[in-house]
Amino acid sequence: MNLPFLDRLLPLAAGVAVFLLASCGSGSGTGGATTVRVIDAAYQSPTNFDAFQGGTKIATDLSFGQVSTFQSLNSGTASVQIDPTGTTTVSYTASFAASGGTQYSVVVVEGTAGLTAVNVAQSTSTVPSGQARLDMVNADPGQSSLDFYVTGPTGVLPAAASVSSVAYAGDGQSATPASLLVNSGDYRIRAVVHGDATLAVVFDSGPVTLTPASALLLLAVPAGGSASGFSLLAVPDSGAPYTIGDQRVPVRFGNFAPGLGTVDTFVVPAGSAPMSSNQFSSTLAVDAVTPYLNELPGANRATFAYTGTTVEVLGAPLVLVAGQPVSVFATGVTQQGATSGLQVLVLADDLAPAPSGNASLRVVALAPDFGAADVVLLDTSGATPVIKRRLAVNLSYGAAASYLALPAGAYTIALVPTGADQPLLPAAGTAQTLAAGKVYTLVAAGCRYPASGGCLFSTSSITFYLLQDR
Repeated sequence: MNLPFLDRLLPLAAGVAVFLLASCGSGSGTGGATTVRVIDAAYQSPTNFDAFQGGTKIATDLSFGQVSTFQSLNSGTASVQIDPTGTTTVSYTASFAASGGTQYSVVVVEGTAGLTAVNVAQSTSTVPSGQARLDMVNADPGQSSLDFYVTGPTGVLPAAASVSSVAYAGDGQSATPASLLVNSGDYRIRAVVHGDATLAVVFDSGPVTLTPASALLLLAVPAGGSASGFSLLAVPDSGAPYTIGDQRVPVRFGNFAPGLGTVDTFVVPAGSAPMSSNQFSSTLAVDAVTPYLNELPGANRATFAYTGTTVEVLGAPLVLVAGQPVSVFATGVTQQGATSGLQVLVLADDLAPAPSGNASLRVVALAPDFGAADVVLLDTSGATPVIKRRLAVNLSYGAAASYLALPAGAYTIALVPTGADQPLLPAAGTAQTLAAGKVYTLVAAGCRYPASGGCLFSTSSITFYLLQDR
C-alpha cells in the first residue's frame, strides 16, 4: 500500500516476539539534572520536525518514533518550539513549568485538533539493582482510558490491573507517568479498556524482557494494520526507541467454495485435533466471511468441517506470524480435480489506513472456470458501458492483486478475459462505493458457466463481494 506516512515507520523495529528493554545503568541518563528531550509520536504527520528550546536547536529532522538527546533546562516556565524540518514555520510551541531534578519529554502527537504535545515529567531517581521501572503514558487521543496488566509471559490475566486508568492527558497538557517498579525478567504487557467488566484484551505484547536497573518510558501511540489500534513506543533514557507491537494476529475465514455448504471453521494448534476449544466460527454460509478475530502466533492448521461436526472436509497448514493479518478462504468446487477442486487460499492482509481522501482496494479472483481475468473500471455514462481503466490484469484463479489506492467514491467494476474488452461480466458491471480511509477486498466469486465443466456442481453465477477489511 502506498501510504505517505509509511516511510516514517521504517526506523522502528516492529512485530518481533521478544523485546529487550535497553539498560540505562542508573535508570537515568541525566544524573538528576533538569533536562528536556523531544519525541516524535505524530503517527500520520507527513513531515519530520526540528525542535528549538530557548532559541537553540535541540533536534533536527525527527521522524516518527525518533527522539532527541537530553538538553539542560532551567527551572521555571519552559517552551519548546516544533517546526517542520528545514523551515522557520512554527507548527506548535509546547509550554510547561519545569522544576529542578526532573527530566521532561515533549511528546509531539496528532491531538484531537491537530499537532500538539503531551509534556511528560519523569523522575530521575535511580532504579534499584535487579529491578526495572515502566513509566506508562497514553499519547493516543483516540484511545479510551486503559488498564495495563504486567504478568509473566504465560500468566493468566489477574483480577486487578498493574496500572489502572491511563487516559490521554489532553492536547498541550502535562502528564505524570503511571510508574510500575518490577523485578527484572520476562514479562507480558496486556491492556484492557478501563471499566470493561469482561476484561477483553485490546493489546498483547507477547514476551518482553526487562533488564536490571532499566527505566523505560512506554507511550501508547496510534498504530495501523495490527490487532490493536495502538502500539507501545518504548523510549529508554539512552539508546534508540523501538516499538512493542500487538503480537496477536487478526484472522478471518471466508467460504467461497460453490457447493460446499455451511461449515464450521477451526484454528487447530499443531499436534491437536478440531474441537470446541479451537473452533473459530460456526455456520459459515457460502459466500460469507467472518469478522476478524485475534489469534496468537504459531503453527496451526486451518480446518473447514460441515456444521455440527469436527471432521475436516478441507484444511491446510496455517502459520500465524505476529502482527500479520490473514484471510483464510475456502475456494473451488466440490467433486472436481486439482485445478478447480476444493482448496484453501491464505492471503496476507494489509490493514494499514488508506491515504487521506482515498480508499485502498485489492481484488481476488475466485471464479474457478474463468481463466485469466482483468478487473476493470467502467464508464457507464453512455448507452453501452466502456472500459476506462484496468485495476488488475492477468489474474489467474486464486490470485490476489496488490492493494491499490483509489479516490473515495462510487465505481462500476467488471471482469473481462485478459487483454479483451468483451464480454463484460456482469454485463453492466457492479456498482461499488469506496469510503475514504477504508481498506477493502473485492472478491470475484461464482462461475462463468454454472452447472457445466469445472462448475458442474455449482449454480452460482459470477458475483462481486466487497469486504471492508478496515
